[in-house]
Amino acid sequence: QQQQQHEMRAMGVSVTAPGEIASMKAHNDMLVGDFRRLLTRLHDVGALAPKREVFVKEERPPVGTIELGEDCFSARLLIRLGFLKASGWKEHSSDDDQCLEEHGLRASTVVGLQEPEIKEDGPGYNQVTSGWLFVCVLTLTIQVLVTLAMLANGGLATADNCLKEPLSHSAWLLLHISKAFALCVGGMHLAKDLMNTVNYWMVSELLEATRSKEVAISAVLRGLLTVLIAAANIVMYRYMTSPANVWINMTALAFINDLGCYVVAVTKSGVFGHHLSKTLTTLNFQLTLVSTYPAWFAWARNTALTLCVGAISLLGLLMFSVPD
Repeated sequence: QQQQQHEMRAMGVSVTAPGEIASMKAHNDMLVGDFRRLLTRLHDVGALAPKREVFVKEERPPVGTIELGEDCFSARLLIRLGFLKASGWKEHSSDDDQCLEEHGLRASTVVGLQEPEIKEDGPGYNQVTSGWLFVCVLTLTIQVLVTLAMLANGGLATADNCLKEPLSHSAWLLLHISKAFALCVGGMHLAKDLMNTVNYWMVSELLEATRSKEVAISAVLRGLLTVLIAAANIVMYRYMTSPANVWINMTALAFINDLGCYVVAVTKSGVFGHHLSKTLTTLNFQLTLVSTYPAWFAWARNTALTLCVGAISLLGLLMFSVPD
């Protein structure tokens, strides 16, 4: 051992006494023990546990991008909101969001809202505001009157002649399949219009600082019109014995329901004047909302969808099985 220490000194390696080595070993063992106890405590308090991401479910998620139906009432709402935005900027000489909200518009919650090119004191302003409101009311009145006319005498006004002899199996199957499918197609069309009405009301609630009576009344009337057209579908199909007439009347009712959209398309072409044509052409029916859904929206949407799906399924089955 002395020879090995002598050789190590000759090589320039320091040699530690055995007592010192034993002391260092004891000290190292003590440090290892302390380190293990520290690790145990850290594990106990969870300091060394892997980080777990907690996903919190948002009860009211942000709306995001929403597209309004291109009907006359949605156009009326966008025109009115556009004028509110322009009026707020003009009155307060600023685009400050707080000033705009005091003027009646929550501009900070929407992206894509266009301002009308027509000035409030300029030519064509009354045509775009009061004139277009009159067009909206007239359109809704025509829709109601035509639907009531088709429902006259309990639907017998549009009924086919009575069958002189029973239908063959293939003719009966074609007629009842046509009734069921026509009711389903018309029901999906009405469900789309009902959801457009819900979105129309929601946009007004999110962007306007005060609740609009005009929007509330028009939304309720549009909902009642949807129910009326659905009733017309059921009553009319009940008395029809021709598959061709079933689809023709379904198309007629769909046209009545979409009359507000056709009025917008006609107005864009310039039929009601240059000012209305220019204003409606520049409207953006697709808005991006950074606010959350209203508390009532989920209930209204789920209720509307549930009623539509349930009614379409039940009535489609009923139309297929009911005798002529």
